[in-house]
Amino acid sequence: MTDWPRVAARLGFAFFTVYLVVSVTFAVVVLTNDPNTAAVRWGVAAGGGDAAAQQAAVDAYREARNLDGPVLDRYLRWMTGVLTLDWGRSYNLGAPVTALIAERAPYTLSYLVPGVLVSVAVGVSGGVFAAFRHNSLVDRVVTSLAYLGFGVPSFWLALVFIVVVGPALGWNTEFSTAEGALSGENLRRYLLPTAVFATGLTAGQLQHARSQTVIHLNATFVRLLRAMGVGPRGTVKHVLRNAAVPLLTLFFSDLLGIVVVSVYVVEYVFGIPGLAMLSYDAIFNRDLPVLLGTTFIVVFVGVVSNLVQDMVYPLVDPRIEK
Repeated sequence: MTDWPRVAARLGFAFFTVYLVVSVTFAVVVLTNDPNTAAVRWGVAAGGGDAAAQQAAVDAYREARNLDGPVLDRYLRWMTGVLTLDWGRSYNLGAPVTALIAERAPYTLSYLVPGVLVSVAVGVSGGVFAAFRHNSLVDRVVTSLAYLGFGVPSFWLALVFIVVVGPALGWNTEFSTAEGALSGENLRRYLLPTAVFATGLTAGQLQHARSQTVIHLNATFVRLLRAMGVGPRGTVKHVLRNAAVPLLTLFFSDLLGIVVVSVYVVEYVFGIPGLAMLSYDAIFNRDLPVLLGTTFIVVFVGVVSNLVQDMVYPLVDPRIEK
């Protein structure tokens, strides 16, 4: 039976978390000095402008971005825009933020989704396979590969793929926005970023799946199953059922940790024009509407992931709800 008060409480906490993080981001950007004003002054000074011309250029820069209005009014106007999906226009690109996010999202999803699916499939199955061969050569090889996957920096692996693997295969690793995110050429170019992205995530799944399976293989219920004549397939089924909760915890924590960090590394090194690059450019250029929009997307995905995790737990193990 669904515990609706519990669900409502979880939803309320999720919405509050999104509101709090986005509000803090707004405050940090708005209440700190804008380094772009120095660049504006320098540009005017380089052209021979005096102090008055420099100040006029700065005033025009701030007026164009509505940076001189009361902070509270700007905040309320932006929050209203968030609720109505009117997230403003990019200061630098001039396009609506929602349109930019919709345009860039396919580039990120095209390597992120396959990377997550591959890492879960390979990591969980490989970890369980190694655990059932505990202390064997296979177990040692799998464990070593997992540590290697964790130890190799993503940016270094990406550079190796670009400099060595790409040319060896005759692949052009440069992405083109003119061809579209899902064009034939770009689809092939996602293979290397997907491999880099999935490496750390797969290593985490391997290690955790193996350790949790080993723990449950030594449990009393497994010895009882074996004494009753249950075969390896039946034992795997019961072990996975008991290890599902910690495995889900790792999956969602990795999704929030490794994924968020890796997308910035992968997109920057490979030059993928996805959401992470859009966010990076917004940070560098102090493009507040785009920065807040991309931050909202990241926080929303993270909060929804945690919410789904909390909702799935009782389905996997009904004892948790009690």
